[in-house]
Amino acid sequence: MTTQAYYDDPYRREDEAIVTAVLPEGLVLDSTIFYPEGGGQRGDRGLVDGHEVLDTKHIGQDIVHIMDDTSSFSVGQRVHLSLDWPARYRLMQAHTAQHMIAGLFHSMAGIGTVAIHLADDLLTVELECAQLPLETIYSVEDRLNREILASRTVSARTVAHEEAERLGLRRSIKVQGPVRLVTIEGVDIIACGGLHVARTDEIGTISYAGSEKLRGHVRTIWHYGENAVALRRSEHETLARAGQVLSCPPLDVADAALALQQQAKDLSCQLRAKDELIASLMLERGDKVIISPVPTAAYQKLCRPDGVFLVLWESGGRTNWLLNGEEGLFKALRDKCALKGGGRGRLYQGSAQCGAQELALKARSVIDG
Repeated sequence: MTTQAYYDDPYRREDEAIVTAVLPEGLVLDSTIFYPEGGGQRGDRGLVDGHEVLDTKHIGQDIVHIMDDTSSFSVGQRVHLSLDWPARYRLMQAHTAQHMIAGLFHSMAGIGTVAIHLADDLLTVELECAQLPLETIYSVEDRLNREILASRTVSARTVAHEEAERLGLRRSIKVQGPVRLVTIEGVDIIACGGLHVARTDEIGTISYAGSEKLRGHVRTIWHYGENAVALRRSEHETLARAGQVLSCPPLDVADAALALQQQAKDLSCQLRAKDELIASLMLERGDKVIISPVPTAAYQKLCRPDGVFLVLWESGGRTNWLLNGEEGLFKALRDKCALKGGGRGRLYQGSAQCGAQELALKARSVIDG
């Protein structure tokens, strides 16, 4: 059985170990500083004697260091282990941050946690509620960062299962036998097999980044550490650029964008009215086949129960068409002109691959009979 050296010292970046098994998918060692995937946390990556470890997983009773090629290793060989430390440390930060978020939602708002996911650049906490007011989220976020600044200690200890049960933890204990408890001073205590930083100030900061509805719950999204700082800078730069484009201060971008959106809607209505006026004037000329300067949609309101006309409008390398006429005429035009589309009643529309002039010539031979 592999000695879990990552528990003895989560900050150890390099170590020596003996190969105890060589599997097609990877190596088993007598001791390892590589944390295996579990509890929402990705397995560690790094190097074993200079060979890349792609992942670390529990396979059966073994901790397996996943590798592309194990042919150069043999049982009994002493090897040097080197962690991808920046990635490991980010996950230690994220795991600690996750405990703080879940613990404070429980203690401050009575909301339990359904699931968590940790990644290099963010973490998610799915909460056991259907609605979550922003005021609650911001209150938790404020408290989180106060506790980070307070540099609370983070510690782990193993106790008997019965003792852990008596603590009334916010989440049920999933293991049998002794229980590893992780305590964040004044914030949370929970059964956990993951790795964490030693003090909360190592996280740097935790920043709320949004939420989404999922399976009747609310999944909250958070950035932490250097990633949270980078996100704030990126958002500031984006707002500043938007302000330059809209000729307003960054904090007025939303109002300026809404005003611009309303202007666009007003212009769209004016353009639609202009198109419909042009369409009406085109129909007054009495032509049954019209090559239109405006989109075919402008003619829809002008269709009549006894009307007969075909409108053609070239756009995007194809000819759009709209027919006001009976089904028999549509079928005749479809067969003669290779029209694509359909409809019902006396309104049919679609497109054709040929140009408007060619289509108009073919259509007139059908409509004029």
